[in-house]
Amino acid sequence: MTTPDWRITCIFVDRDYRKKDLSFVALSGALELIKNLGGGIVESYPQDTQGKKVSNSFLYNGTRQIFEKAGFSYESEKGKNHCIMRRTID
Repeated sequence: MTTPDWRITCIFVDRDYRKKDLSFVALSGALELIKNLGGGIVESYPQDTQGKKVSNSFLYNGTRQIFEKAGFSYESEKGKNHCIMRRTID
């Protein structure tokens, strides 16, 4: 596996603003910045909830679903509840 050019390791949303799709907005903004800086391979390690309800306090890097929505591909699992997601930005 090729080493990524970029890693998104945390997406923090204050508890008063959660459940408003702001994680996706933040992720989209980060991807736009990466594009403006020349792009490359972007990797992240979101929570893979597998459809189960999980406390928002554990979702510090978002969920697999928001990364899929942003065009990332699932690569493999990483530990018990996380996965590796990748996307190439041209």
